[in-house]
Amino acid sequence: MANKKFDDGGPANARLPYIGKDALDIMVDDSFTAGHPGMSLWDYYAGQAMAGIIAHPEGPGGIVGECTYQAAAYADQMIREKREREA
Repeated sequence: MANKKFDDGGPANARLPYIGKDALDIMVDDSFTAGHPGMSLWDYYAGQAMAGIIAHPEGPGGIVGECTYQAAAYADQMIREKREREA
């Protein structure tokens, strides 16, 4: 099987690029852009879908496996739609 990178849609929240320590005195060091970029867009979509699925009175409710499967499917489809619109 080919080793294919999972398309997580990129970061959910925009991050300002590091512009230097003295540039407009906005940032004092480069730690602002260091480390992990945070939650991915896929994670955000899946979390929002999960909240809606669980909250829906006629949905699967507490059936965790079914809820997570559906939330992941929603997130996957939303990323595919996003990529198609960007093309």
